[in-house]
Amino acid sequence: MDWDRSLNPPAPSPVIHIRVPGKRKFHLCDRCGIMVNHIPSHIYIHKEDYIYSCPQCPVKAKSKTNLRDHIKTVHLRTVMKTCDICGKGFIHHKTYRYHMLNHQDEGKTIECVDCSKTFSNSIYLRDHINRVHKPDKKIKKKKSGEGIRRYVNIME
Repeated sequence: MDWDRSLNPPAPSPVIHIRVPGKRKFHLCDRCGIMVNHIPSHIYIHKEDYIYSCPQCPVKAKSKTNLRDHIKTVHLRTVMKTCDICGKGFIHHKTYRYHMLNHQDEGKTIECVDCSKTFSNSIYLRDHINRVHKPDKKIKKKKSGEGIRRYVNIME
């Protein structure tokens, strides 16, 4: 019996990882469980103290990127996104997304079932319902068994 072969199996062949150009390797954060591309800079997010402070106002940030974005949007008011349809510029991406909903309902008039007020898009109607009509108010239904009806399209 050959003791060297029976007790010491051969080492597994090395797994060769082929690096795809343009793709970053992500690492799993032990604390929060998200995939990040640079663990050392991500760890600052989990620390209690804020390292970076804005030179123009009392805002403090945990990362350079967050502070840079704060300065661009709040102090420099840099246009980050421009609408391809009408050319309007937006400082914050959420404002841009909200604006794009206007183009989605362009040419339509939507009416509130509760008060018959008309709106140019469904988002304005949703905001109106949340602001004016009580959220605990019973929602009108067309017939029993059908879905909830909150608005009516007047023109399409």
